[in-house]
Amino acid sequence: FAGLNHSMSGGSGAHYMRAGLLVYVIGATVVIGESALTIGMAEAASGGNQAVGEALYGAAHAIGSAGEATRFLGMAVIGFAIYTQKNLHMVLGCLMFLIGLIGVGLSVCMYQSDFMMIAYVGMTIVTVATGILVVRAKE
Repeated sequence: FAGLNHSMSGGSGAHYMRAGLLVYVIGATVVIGESALTIGMAEAASGGNQAVGEALYGAAHAIGSAGEATRFLGMAVIGFAIYTQKNLHMVLGCLMFLIGLIGVGLSVCMYQSDFMMIAYVGMTIVTVATGILVVRAKE
């Protein structure tokens, strides 16, 4: 996304792209905190301290849900930037926006559900498609 941000500078969607990239990176950083708390939960539980393990489990899922919602919100803003500037295909921008909104909704309402796979697979496909289109546009 950083290369796409650079290529969009000066265009009509540049400010949206910068804001979306910032929100996306903040969300990804918060999700790393979920992994750290999960490791702490495993350490506490293996040491026989179940109360601390359960508290860390709850904190990990709360932080993970907020982080994923933030990351998907950033993706939605990036999709809006692509749609606004039209430097890549408009369908890609619409799909990224839609998957971002679906991811926000699922992260907030059903974070531990299997339905989150819809958002994760969609995010993977759209991100790979964006990378392919950016690389092909530079050739």
